[in-house]
Formats: sequence, C-alpha cells, structure tokens
Amino acid sequence: MLKNLSMKIKLALFPALFIVLFLVLGIVFSYYNNSALSRNSVSIETDKSVQQLLKGRISVYQFLRAPNIDTAQKVRNDFATLSKNVLQIKAKLSLEENRKIADSILSLSDNYVKDFDKFSNMRIKDFQNSILEESPEIKSIIADMVKTGLALEKELDKINISASQLRDDSFSSLNSNILILSIIASMIFIILSILISLKTISSLNSIQQGLDSFFSFLNRETQKAELINLDSKDEFGQMAVVINENIEKIKKGIDEDRKLIDETIAVLGEFEQGDLCQRLELNVSNPALMQLKTVLNNMASNLENNIDNVLKVIEEYSHYNYLNKVDEKGLKEHI
Repeated sequence: MLKNLSMKIKLALFPALFIVLFLVLGIVFSYYNNSALSRNSVSIETDKSVQQLLKGRISVYQFLRAPNIDTAQKVRNDFATLSKNVLQIKAKLSLEENRKIADSILSLSDNYVKDFDKFSNMRIKDFQNSILEESPEIKSIIADMVKTGLALEKELDKINISASQLRDDSFSSLNSNILILSIIASMIFIILSILISLKTISSLNSIQQGLDSFFSFLNRETQKAELINLDSKDEFGQMAVVINENIEKIKKGIDEDRKLIDETIAVLGEFEQGDLCQRLELNVSNPALMQLKTVLNNMASNLENNIDNVLKVIEEYSHYNYLNKVDEKGLKEHI
C-alpha cells in the first residue's frame, strides 16, 4: 500500500494521524468524563437526599415535641423536597435496577407521609388539650414510620453506593481507555515511521545499485547495465522510471556505437589487406560516428577510384600506350 503513495502523502500521514487520534482521544475523554461527572452528580444528589431524609425525620421529632400546624407542614415540605430530589436523580440514572430503587424510595416516602398524616391531626388536638402522652395507636404509627425511615435510608444508601461505584468505574475506564489509545497511537506512529523509513531506504538502495551498475557499464567494467528494480508509485518510483528510460537510451546508443566501431575495425582490416571494396553499412544515432562513417566510406571510394585509375594507366603502359596519365585533380601529397 505504501509503495503506491507519494512521499507527500506519506509525510502527511503523520499530522493527519495525529489529528485523528487527538480527536478520538478528545471524544473518548469527553464521553467518559461526562459520564463520570453525571454519575458524580448523582452521587452528590443522593448524599443531599440522605441529608434531606434526616432533615425530614428531625422535623418529625420536632413535631412530636411541639405538635402544631406549622411543624406538621414542615414535615410534609421536607418529604416533598425529598421526593422531588429523588425524581431528579431518577432522570439521571442509567441502570434499570437503580431506577427501580428510586421508585421504591418514592413509594416509601409517600407511605411515610401518609403515616404521618394519620396521627398528626390527632396529636395536634391532644397537645392542644394538654394530653402529652402519645396514644398506643400513635406509637404504633410512629414505629411503622421509623421502619419506613430506615428502609428509605437503606434504599438511598444503595443508590449512593451504586452511583459512587459507577462514577469510579467511569474514571477508571477513562484512564484505561486513554492509556490504551496512547499506546496504540504510539505503536502506530512507530510502525508507520519504521515502514516509511524502510521503504525509503529500500528505494534509495535500489536506485544506488542501478546507478552503480550503469556507471560500471559506462566505464566498461561490465558488459551489461542493470535497470533499477523499483515498482513504487512515489517520487522514487517516478525517478527510477526516468533513470531507466535514459539508461535504455544510452545503452542502446553505446551498443550501436560499439557495433559501428566493430564494423569499422573489420572494414579497415580489409583495407589493410588491400580490399578497398568494403563499406560501412550500419546507421547509428551518434552524429559524430555517422560523420566518421561518411568520411571513411568516402576515403575508401576515393582510394579505390585512384588506385583503379593508376592500375588502368599502368595497364596501358604495359601495352606501350604512353599517351594517358592519371588525373591528379583534387589529389595531393602521396596520392
């Protein structure tokens, strides 16, 4: 996959990956932090509800000491506040089990107030009539209220403990997930860095080997130039394609030049032995060698013509015809 990506994209992977991981960490942190804060809020609210329950029960004791309409209304108001707080807590609860406990608390609170209403008016009348001792019926109702109050406190403690545990679990999950994501991010960065480094080094080594082989070919140390073996689509791959194309062109030109030089040596060898009929036939892309070919072929033609003319005149001389002579036009020095 990496070999098909350009170096720009490969290098851009690091900031892009950093941004993605940063966003993921932010989302994870926000989710678990909000969850933990919400559960912490529930824990705080349950603490307040426990205090509100104690406040309500104290209001009951205050009513028993001074039974009147105001202290009775104070009890009802305290337990109404408790029920309101529990309803707010219930809306924030995520576990069905805790929601059922909240319903149980509301039911117990309602029963507590109903029990209080059963004897409060009677107790106010008794107190107004200077009857200070509580009747057996009132004592029985108060005993039931005590049980209900203890049950209320127990149920509130359950929610409080559960909320605290969930809050601690959220903070623990937050720390664990951030640690895991940090480790994963570090591993991805390290692996990606190693892969890109190895790929870059491999590409550079391939280019170096190809160039070393080509220079050895140019210096006539080897008879063959190896092409760069690199099939990636990045800048190194594009560079390798351009270098290979030029290696092919230069190799083709050198091979053509060598063939023409070999042919030239062969033709000159024939000239040395007196055969001036040989000519250079190969065509190459090197302008200088093509010019040399033309000069050598022209020289061979001129030498052949001049020698033919000389031989022709000598032959006539051998028949005692001394009238003709060799045309010296365009000739100089030894010829």
